[in-house]
Amino acid sequence: MSDKTVRTINPLSEEVIATYPLMSDEEAAATVKASHEAFLEWRLRSLDDRAEVMGAIGQALRASKEEFA
Repeated sequence: MSDKTVRTINPLSEEVIATYPLMSDEEAAATVKASHEAFLEWRLRSLDDRAEVMGAIGQALRASKEEFA
């Protein structure tokens, strides 16, 4: 990880909400590669299987909506 950071700022209040470390080029490339590999596996799943997973994610988000509001 880099010593450099990026901040998420609330545009209305200009309050810093969070600070994240920047990835190196190598870390970014590894993340893209892992994402592509996950996509290749995901696209082989049946529509019913994908719908079940997405439904579970939706339920989890609804259960935590106050955290994300």
